Amino acid sequence: MNQQDSLYTESQRFDQWWIWGIVLIAPLVFCWLIYRQIILGLEVGDNPLPDLVLFAIALVLGVGPVALIYACRLDTVVTGDGLFIRFRPFHRRWVEFLHPDVLEVEAATYSGLRDYGGWGIRYGARGKAYTVRGDQGVMLRLSDGKNCMIGSQNVESFMCAMLRDG
Repeated sequence: MNQQDSLYTESQRFDQWWIWGIVLIAPLVFCWLIYRQIILGLEVGDNPLPDLVLFAIALVLGVGPVALIYACRLDTVVTGDGLFIRFRPFHRRWVEFLHPDVLEVEAATYSGLRDYGGWGIRYGARGKAYTVRGDQGVMLRLSDGKNCMIGSQNVESFMCAMLRDG
């Protein structure tokens, strides 16, 4: 896939305030625990963790989810050959939906929670979904009988690119 020949490109991130609010709770709690135990010297609980173990757990459970959400990005590219998506960091290679394999393309409104159980790479009654935010996307009906929802913040341009070369 040559991105220079693209008819449409879009890159989406998890930048909703409420997601970051939830994800930042753990690092704040661990910062408080580290401050209390290491800086103030006040043990946390009846059987406190050694300082090194507390740091290790803070890195894995506190910093890890923040780094993961920050790294997540849905890249969408439409070229003359088809649609290519990559949900970083989970896809190392592009997922290809070549034009001959796509039977139908339609703009769709979906409910991330109701239809797919959330956002990200999800499976639901309506098929597979690659979504990051919102409730708008493009539904692909594929030659193998499966459906795939691709979330988009610019459905009109996405549809125009898909139909222009499809």
